[in-house]
Amino acid sequence: MTDQLTGYIPTLSDAHKKTPIGPRLETLTLLKNIQNFTLVEPFLVEKILPIVLNRLDDKPQVVESALEVGLEFISRFSIQAFPRVIEILFREMTTESKWKAKLGSLKLLGSYVDRVENMDRDLLSACLPELVSNVSGIVYDTKPEVAELAEEVLRKVMKGITNRDLEPFVEDLIKAMKDRDETEETIQKLGGVVFVQTVEGSALSVVIPLMIAGLKESKSQVKRMCSRIVSNMSKLVEEPLEAKPFLCDLIPAMEYAVDTISDPEAREVATKTHQFLINLKEK
Repeated sequence: MTDQLTGYIPTLSDAHKKTPIGPRLETLTLLKNIQNFTLVEPFLVEKILPIVLNRLDDKPQVVESALEVGLEFISRFSIQAFPRVIEILFREMTTESKWKAKLGSLKLLGSYVDRVENMDRDLLSACLPELVSNVSGIVYDTKPEVAELAEEVLRKVMKGITNRDLEPFVEDLIKAMKDRDETEETIQKLGGVVFVQTVEGSALSVVIPLMIAGLKESKSQVKRMCSRIVSNMSKLVEEPLEAKPFLCDLIPAMEYAVDTISDPEAREVATKTHQFLINLKEK
């Protein structure tokens, strides 16, 4: 079966301007009706899906067919394939990617996130750091269609947040990701949260980028508030490995705050938090 699929690759990849679209459309039609899907799933993920994503920036008919194939794949891929599949989808969500490819990949991602959220929310939560990082990066896209869909998918992704303390602030966090002018207001709202539940990577992935932005603000009050939020959340991290991916950016930001805060009391809060983070990193 993989030999047959391998035979599809040259035709599917031949998208030169002078190449007729007929063969590509025929091949995509064959891909919609694959038998023994589970047996060839790894091959489809690694070898076929990337080429299908390339066809999302093709002639209109090919784009439509490629999207149908992509959605069919997403509906049949195992839930366990989610971490690997999203890595491949992210390749079409960079600032350099063609806008049609971004749009199509976002549609596929949104569909897969829906499935994973319903069937294995813990897996969605575990993948949240990568999801937030990649999807939030295109909520500013110059194409309104891409920016709007990215925000919609980001809202779906946020269902992976397992910390109930943060759930009421999801919309505020999305707003701050989309518009940095909302940073201070959102930080003030989070400053009133009493964190009581264990803090996992899913919660850190949506809060830490906001904290880093706040620590770079000019106002000492904002830096102090960020320091307190980070301190409160960090003390509820039971598994240091959950926090380590974020510390490489957070610790320098906190150090910058310590060096630039003029208010002695605020600087003391930042200093203690900075040291706590260093201790956390060394665990």
